[in-house]
Amino acid sequence: MGVELKATAFKPEYLGQINLYMSAVDDLLGHPDDQPTIGLLLCRTKNNVVAEYALRGFRQTDRCRRMGSRNRGLAS
Repeated sequence: MGVELKATAFKPEYLGQINLYMSAVDDLLGHPDDQPTIGLLLCRTKNNVVAEYALRGFRQTDRCRRMGSRNRGLAS
């Protein structure tokens, strides 16, 4: 599992970045019997509309099942 903690608000480019890391781990470090890498991206805050638009394209792929959005909000 990959975990990335951002001390800033959610930005759409963070999804592409963590997707790159997950793909590299699967290709370079994974074994044939491994399950796909899971990515966890934690941000201080998010704008629901921006997050919805950013995640929409990922929902059409297998990787989307391992990426999602939760509004937990970290303490300032």
